[in-house]
Amino acid sequence: MPYTHSINTESNLIVVKSYGRITDADTAILRKNVESDPKFNRGMDKIVDLSGAAQYELTMAFIEDFAKNPILNSTSTIVVIAPSDVAFGTSRAFSVFSGDASKNIHVCRSHSEAGKILDLSNSFDYS
Repeated sequence: MPYTHSINTESNLIVVKSYGRITDADTAILRKNVESDPKFNRGMDKIVDLSGAAQYELTMAFIEDFAKNPILNSTSTIVVIAPSDVAFGTSRAFSVFSGDASKNIHVCRSHSEAGKILDLSNSFDYS
């Protein structure tokens, strides 16, 4: 599985980390795993850390469907850490497809930028 997730109920935050090759199927499994986590609630914020992803095999049709069928509330903030150009472009496509919720989706290049967007301390553990 090229993803891990953790849920910090104290910070009301879901942290997703990616590793290696990312596919449509693996991303769909990640969504089911997050939704079925007993700590999950739709009002949480989320950080998606794509810094460990090496290969992207996501189709635009999947990204569009994924964005248009969110598991989080439209008021939740989503921050995507996308250091590579491919990750950044893919994440921006997700944001555009998200419609009105896109105002709460932020794509950045680093952990420090993500921390500033969510007002997290420098010592926040992203693991």
